[in-house]
Amino acid sequence: MLIFTNSLLDCFIGDASVLWKRDKHELFPCGCSLKDGCGETCLNRITYYECDSTNCLLTQCANRQFAELEKRENFGVEVMKTKDRGYGLRAIRTFKPHQIIVEYAGEIISQEECKRRMKAIHKAKVSKSPSLSFYLMSFNGMIIDATRGTIARFVNHSCEPNCKMSKWTVGGEPRMALFAGSEGIMFGEELTYDYNLSPFSFRRMQGCKCGAESCRGVLGPKNYKIARA
Repeated sequence: MLIFTNSLLDCFIGDASVLWKRDKHELFPCGCSLKDGCGETCLNRITYYECDSTNCLLTQCANRQFAELEKRENFGVEVMKTKDRGYGLRAIRTFKPHQIIVEYAGEIISQEECKRRMKAIHKAKVSKSPSLSFYLMSFNGMIIDATRGTIARFVNHSCEPNCKMSKWTVGGEPRMALFAGSEGIMFGEELTYDYNLSPFSFRRMQGCKCGAESCRGVLGPKNYKIARA
């Protein structure tokens, strides 16, 4: 059993820290009351900003899930071997609807560094390791490379997912995490989200093996579906 503790946060590599534009505009408190507790109508929540002392007058509220995640002793998930989709991730506890599960963290790199790494990976695939994988996620002009990142990189795709990968701004910096879907997650359930990939070539898209009734047939964008005989 592999259980990963929440010990890794995103780190900027190379010129990414210079290129990333931290929020320099004046922040205003979300205006939520203690009764509301920064629920679904919280302005910060709606715009995917986590509340903290700079943008929320409440000392405690429901929009501080990344802060709560950092206090968690372990993610409550483990790596599993699937039948035909390599490794995956499953829950070893229950999660409430829309609750944060695990952060997708790694090295924050520039677009240029991403291109350089992709070329190196392609070269390695051809010459040494055909099974070499990469875990890249776009975020506001930056790329999060989770190849050296958290356990979240093992989450598989599904055309009918039970989770959602969301991009947030926390303390002025880019963060990304996997959240439970509207029905929550049961103990032992495999975690999935829709990759919604934008392929380099539509003729070379990888086939999808999620098994969902509405499966698109390929790991491609949500509005794409292969023609079936």
